[in-house]
Amino acid sequence: MDTKDMLNDEKYDARVKYNGQIKINIPQYVTCTCRLNIELFPFDTQFCAVALASPLLTVEEMEVHTSQPPLQSHFAGNSEWNLINVSVRDMHYLEEGEYRSEAFFNFIF
Repeated sequence: MDTKDMLNDEKYDARVKYNGQIKINIPQYVTCTCRLNIELFPFDTQFCAVALASPLLTVEEMEVHTSQPPLQSHFAGNSEWNLINVSVRDMHYLEEGEYRSEAFFNFIF
């Protein structure tokens, strides 16, 4: 996984709680890579799962909404792989007493 910060250091969102706990939000561009087993290529199917969430922002601050099904025009392929299907689900989860939003993408090649 490769990351690139979206903001410079002076613009990070830092939060200090009454108990001294400090959380810092560092927005980033993230590039993730799925491992593929290509022993049977092109006669196989590959799966890749990606989860997107913010470890700091609550659902009051960031709500993840996904289209069902995801729009195929948002995904670029190449001449060697066909994108067969993309499924997505969004959910809320409770962490440290606060609800957060997360999206799970499953890609089938």
